[in-house]
Amino acid sequence: MQCRHFTIRLAPEHAREDEARLNVFLSSVHIHSVQVSTTTVRGAGWSVLVFYEARGARASRPGLDAAPPLRYRVA
Repeated sequence: MQCRHFTIRLAPEHAREDEARLNVFLSSVHIHSVQVSTTTVRGAGWSVLVFYEARGARASRPGLDAAPPLRYRVA
């Protein structure tokens, strides 16, 4: 699994461009989860952290979504 960070600036002249960049990325990967929060670093906006896997990576790694095997301790 990998992660990538995006900032969506609130100013209308930037928001469309930032959203378009994020949407292109989201449509090109398998998304595991997304974390969103507000930010004031470099101006007001949204901070978006995407956890993802590249397309095709699931097929090459069988059992990726399976739970790890249980380990029992014999007393």
